[in-house]
Amino acid sequence: MTELSAPRWYRAALRAEERLLRVTLGPRLRARDADVPLGGVTNRVRHPTLGHVAAERMLPGVDAPAGDLESHMARYAWAFRACEGKSVVDVGCGVGYGTSLLAWVASSATGVDRDAGAIASASSTYQRPNLKYVLDDAASELPEADVATCFEVIEHVPDPAAVSRALLKAAPRVLVSYPNPFAAGPHLNPHHIVDWPLRVMRKSFKEAGAGRMRGFHQTLWSPAVRRGTPPWAAIWILDIERGD
Repeated sequence: MTELSAPRWYRAALRAEERLLRVTLGPRLRARDADVPLGGVTNRVRHPTLGHVAAERMLPGVDAPAGDLESHMARYAWAFRACEGKSVVDVGCGVGYGTSLLAWVASSATGVDRDAGAIASASSTYQRPNLKYVLDDAASELPEADVATCFEVIEHVPDPAAVSRALLKAAPRVLVSYPNPFAAGPHLNPHHIVDWPLRVMRKSFKEAGAGRMRGFHQTLWSPAVRRGTPPWAAIWILDIERGD
């Protein structure tokens, strides 16, 4: 957890959840994932206390559990209308399947990721005239576009506030998703280093220059993107417009 992370009282609640899961589910998780290979393009690592294996990204056809892939692709499908006929930059694109989907409706789509292996995989797998992939850490300059998408990325970066600024500088409209830390915080996923409550996320974008923000969410039981940002949601989604 970083110095930019959640308030102390919130982190205490997350640690309590981790302790409870360690006792109740830890042995089952360790047994389930005992023989799962580590590393690879998806960068699988083992949780130090719970014992389960977590991947940093998904690779369709190789390492992409159906439920997770359904949830990820539902966010891209939700973004179609906002991206139709627009230039789009997809920040934290991973192996590029989501950017490729956006290229179906966008005038142009650029996938950006900090991992050279992921960008190489994306560039060789998905090829369209209006699609390209760029290696970048997303913390400063991003390609300019009409719309920026950033799904399940903020929780992975050491300076999420810098990414908020870069997104709003790159595009007047930003679509971003972020997992509820109680569903996938740093205490549960070793790849996640940010455990902000939603109000801290909103504040970060406000300070970065956001104007209007509309909230949506997904649950553990359904991949459908619905209006509102209830505290029990698994994934929070914001449709953000740059302020004047």
